[in-house]
Amino acid sequence: MARLFLSYSREDRHLVEPLAHLLERAGHSVWWDRRIAGGSDFSAEIARELATAAVILVAWSNNSVVSHWVKDEAAEGRDRGRLVPLLLDRTVPPLGFRQIQAVDLAGWEGNGRPAAFDELLRAIDLVGSSRERPVPDTSAPPPPQPSKAPSKLPWLLAGFFAVAVLAMAAIFLLRPPKADPPAAVPAKAEPSASATPAAEGAANIDGRWRISWNLGGTPYEGVLVATGATARIELDAMTSLGRQSVRQDCAVAGSAPIRISCRNVEIVSGPPGYMPDDFTFERSGDDLLTGSLSDPLGLATAQVTARRE
Repeated sequence: MARLFLSYSREDRHLVEPLAHLLERAGHSVWWDRRIAGGSDFSAEIARELATAAVILVAWSNNSVVSHWVKDEAAEGRDRGRLVPLLLDRTVPPLGFRQIQAVDLAGWEGNGRPAAFDELLRAIDLVGSSRERPVPDTSAPPPPQPSKAPSKLPWLLAGFFAVAVLAMAAIFLLRPPKADPPAAVPAKAEPSASATPAAEGAANIDGRWRISWNLGGTPYEGVLVATGATARIELDAMTSLGRQSVRQDCAVAGSAPIRISCRNVEIVSGPPGYMPDDFTFERSGDDLLTGSLSDPLGLATAQVTARRE
């Protein structure tokens, strides 16, 4: 489980404290400023905990967006690729932090589990398991470069080249005259290469399909257009932060099962943040595909159907 740093405004403690307890019951180690030891250096302990945290949770609210401490801690998480933002109310995060999709806890009053708590746990697993962005060390001087001593290699290469030229000239002067070539015999016509049959085992799902699934209570609907070994999927979904339109380019392979692997994701409109999808389909007739999807880290799965239009 992950080591979490929880950044918040003291005015929101009535929400942050029960949230910290829920995360600890889920198996995570949570640090927040209530755990600063008496007599310790406040800023030094915060810096140490930030540096060792696998995930930095920032609770954005009407109170925290004006806190310099919270914004500094959020910047540390963003620059290290460790930030998971939360929305305690409908306040928009400050500039510089709006490109990362936040988990919406607005409306939760601190009793029971928030409706989006499972979404929060998935975001923590995803960020906590990702590779941290390396921070370049500019304090160390560059390694010393070896001194360049005069080399005899250019002179040796020049001598070798001269010998090679003389040898080629001797071969050219001493070779016998070239005989006339024999008359050409017409070649037998071969079948055109364009008649090569299609590769065996192809998915053969060319056409336009209506694709849909439900993930965490959010319905996703869109269109899958397949041509040979490639496909494009265009999706629409109403997320907690608003409607999101996504386009992704995919590769198609196999026939039983049919595998569609997407990698290039483009957010056409709406909030940022979308992981590419991997699909595994079985045929349920000529016009119906059924199967499942997962993200590249296997953190989210759902049952999917695709019907030919």
